[in-house]
Amino acid sequence: MLKTTLQIKTLGTLLIEKRKEKNLEIKDVSQITKIRPIYLSALEEGRYDIFPSEVYLLGFLRNYSKFLGIDLEKIFAMYRRENERKHIDSNSNMIAKLKNKSLNYVLTPNRIIVFLAGFAVLLILVYLGSYVGMVLKKPSLSLSSPVAVTKEGEAIYRTDANFIELVGNAEIGSKLTINAQELKLNNFEKFTKEFQLENGLNVFTLKTENQFGRTTTIILTITKEETVPTSSPTPTPTPLMMNISIEIIKKDTNVLVKIDEEQKTDRLYKVGSTLEFTATKSFELISANTSSILLKINGVSEIVSTSNSWAIINAELVRK
Repeated sequence: MLKTTLQIKTLGTLLIEKRKEKNLEIKDVSQITKIRPIYLSALEEGRYDIFPSEVYLLGFLRNYSKFLGIDLEKIFAMYRRENERKHIDSNSNMIAKLKNKSLNYVLTPNRIIVFLAGFAVLLILVYLGSYVGMVLKKPSLSLSSPVAVTKEGEAIYRTDANFIELVGNAEIGSKLTINAQELKLNNFEKFTKEFQLENGLNVFTLKTENQFGRTTTIILTITKEETVPTSSPTPTPTPLMMNISIEIIKKDTNVLVKIDEEQKTDRLYKVGSTLEFTATKSFELISANTSSILLKINGVSEIVSTSNSWAIINAELVRK
């Protein structure tokens, strides 16, 4: 019988042959393809474990093969075949090792008891560790407006606005207070609260407290700058002003407000929010959800439609 020895060409052998056909060294290929020499050598030698992941390996293999002019379907088929062979050899070795270990290892009642006791101790330690971590961990608290504060501490802000809106996030399940007044979170992390500012310093102390008594505190100091009125040679005092109160009473509602032809707000407000403004010339209110708005001007309730406008004309309040 005639016997012939067939040597199966490996992926690495094919790469080396094609590279040498082009009379190129590893370093020459690296300069052209921008693939580090260590990875080119690993592809030629079949050392695939050097790559960070198979995605990198396949990407480098694709670029190297295209550079050498090798058919990509052929090169990937060779890679899959070699990879499968390695997995089979690896699994065979693992099974052999497990068989050898099983032959040398015999379960006894004492070993089973020791194993179960160790496992129980491990569970107890994990539970205690997680519980202690919860007890020692401070509740989260951060501000996103009017200034970003992401950790416990103090912050300073300056403005000439009459109102300021505090917006931030507090840990669910914790108790949130602003200047010792509790603010309900309603099972949401985000909170929003608007405050009227007085001229000069306004200090807001925000504090969260969890069920274990751990607290996180942010102190925000807001300086309200007095607006200097522009002098007029012949000032004409307005005998009538509009003191405006807008309360959201049914569901979250978007509200647009213009005071003396200047837009003051245009955003969504939550139920329970109350807005207060003072107008000397005109007031405009626009909202699509009029049934959720309770409007009072100078203490008198007003009927709200989709678009509302009032003006002071000849010292009298006139609805347009």
